[in-house]
Amino acid sequence: MLGGALAAPAYAAASDASPQAVAPAAVAPAAAAPEVWSASSNNRELTGSAQANFAFNVPAGHYAVTAKLNVRNNNAHLTTVHCELRADSDNTHNWDYGSSTLDAPAQFGSMSMNVAHTFASGGLIKLKCYHDSISSANNASLRYVKITATRANALTYVAL
Repeated sequence: MLGGALAAPAYAAASDASPQAVAPAAVAPAAAAPEVWSASSNNRELTGSAQANFAFNVPAGHYAVTAKLNVRNNNAHLTTVHCELRADSDNTHNWDYGSSTLDAPAQFGSMSMNVAHTFASGGLIKLKCYHDSISSANNASLRYVKITATRANALTYVAL
């Protein structure tokens, strides 16, 4: 209850009218604590047709993975950077995509992605970034890249 008094504890009636605490309901067994893997890179140049790859391996399990980064245009012309967050394969449950189009020098953009995946055995978490064209004039900085993988007890997909 917000902004109110705390409720008094529940008591069972006893024959002598003295209060006795009600036994708590059965408690489910405690779930294992989540485990977290985190990786970061503070500045990576992305020029021409090159790709920037950020990756690490995780052991078997159910994962929720997030990635975020800032993109800076180092050119005087429009540039678009695309990134894909992947967990091992290409099915619809284990990759996400983001892009940022920047049309001014030193303009910043940001991206965030997430993916959920179950690895039957260990697997690879990978963030791949690239320009939308192969022009040698493309030049962007990928800054404050962070990828976090959290292993959980279960993973459930639900329809939207």
